[in-house]
Amino acid sequence: MEFKKIMAGILSVATLTASLPMADASINMAVFAADSESSNVFEFENGKLSIYNGVLSYEMGDEINKIPGFSWDNVKTLYIGSNAEIGEGAGSVYYPATIWCSKLENIEVSAENSEYTSENGVLYNKDMTEIICYPNCKKDSSFVIPDSVKYISSPVDNEYLKTLVIGENYGLDSENYIGDIFQNDSLPALEEYIVSPQNNILSSSDGVLFNKDKTILCSYPLKKADKIYTVPSTVKNISTVAFARMDRYATEYSLAEGISNDLLEKVIIGSNVVDVGGIACYGYNGERDTISFGSCNHLKSVEVDENNSNYKTIDGVLYSKDMTVLCVYPSAKEETSLNMPTTVKKIYSGAFKKCVQLKDVYYNESETKWSKIEIYYGNDCLKNATIHFSENPTAPTEEPTTPPTEPTEPTETTESTEKNLVGDLNNDNSIDSKDAVLVLKYYAECLAGNASTNIPLEKGDINGDSKIDSKDAVKILKYYAQTMVGYNVNIKDV
Repeated sequence: MEFKKIMAGILSVATLTASLPMADASINMAVFAADSESSNVFEFENGKLSIYNGVLSYEMGDEINKIPGFSWDNVKTLYIGSNAEIGEGAGSVYYPATIWCSKLENIEVSAENSEYTSENGVLYNKDMTEIICYPNCKKDSSFVIPDSVKYISSPVDNEYLKTLVIGENYGLDSENYIGDIFQNDSLPALEEYIVSPQNNILSSSDGVLFNKDKTILCSYPLKKADKIYTVPSTVKNISTVAFARMDRYATEYSLAEGISNDLLEKVIIGSNVVDVGGIACYGYNGERDTISFGSCNHLKSVEVDENNSNYKTIDGVLYSKDMTVLCVYPSAKEETSLNMPTTVKKIYSGAFKKCVQLKDVYYNESETKWSKIEIYYGNDCLKNATIHFSENPTAPTEEPTTPPTEPTEPTETTESTEKNLVGDLNNDNSIDSKDAVLVLKYYAECLAGNASTNIPLEKGDINGDSKIDSKDAVKILKYYAQTMVGYNVNIKDV
């Protein structure tokens, strides 16, 4: 019985070889026959892997690996013959051609193949309504998705593309039209999207990708040259991956390493945005509240229109309007410390991603209350910082302090600690707008040469420049504003 199987396999290969074009038959091929029911015929020569018969699957891959000296990294061109197919790996949405052939530049298809075709090195289904594979090392700087294409079955994942032009029918047959174009760590060199005006699903403006009515910001190109980007006033939702790229193989939230936007420094969000990061455009299975500008390595500030009813910013940090959620702490924010509002109950995924300069977090509450804050994935920089609770010093000091000692007998010249409070100019044991008004009044009188108000320098000179002027009033007002929203700050540090 075994002899019959072997003979049947040999005969099937011989028959197949005889049926190949004469040019193919003259090549020294690596031939493998499994049994009489299936046979794979392929060859590898001069960087070109040719599949003449069978399915390019993991099973065939194991056989191809047996070719002496073969390496998938050496495959520059993939040829698909008239009787060949490209299979999917078990449980994977990526075709083997996109995984194994990491240096693939070109795909060719026999004109007699009934399932596939290729154009300019890109693999399509036969009627070109679906892009099956865009070679990851194809060196063109631009790619135009043909108008016939409605769906992309594996992401356009290429490190050379700078311009992606999207045709008029793309998205018609896809529920996940945003994620199909790119996923995770793809298109690291992209500078602009251009969408056909006839496309009824997507649109573009200034190189940025939106849905048709521009209510969703889908993707901001990683290499777009602007330092400041103002989100259009029509936008209501900013997608999860609009400003971030994540590691496709991670089991939890993880940004793709080595892929970043090193140009963008400030993002300005308008009054109509209601959801930043809540739309997962490509099927990521993490928490819904995933939000990240973590791929923007030079981001210093996020600003929000004061009329926005859902978000607000303080010192460039993005919070929910009610200050219960910390959404984004910019990666390049220069400060080494943060006064965490005690109102915060949740911190979004990746909010503190890459914030390596953050060393100290001051939290004017107990460690027990801190432990109840929901801190999602991707916030190791926050977890690695030193958290100072209410029982610890509220702000760093340049000199060591010693416990105060009480005098045995108070004297008439001794003042209470409250009366010596820096910035409390009306001695009401608080620092607020009333004290700022006193500073401005005193400053105006000094300029006019008729000062009637006496403010001790040690209480009114907030910024330490040995004079009392409008700059000190500004610091008092900043201090007052921050304490009103729950910050515990030192007036000298604002």
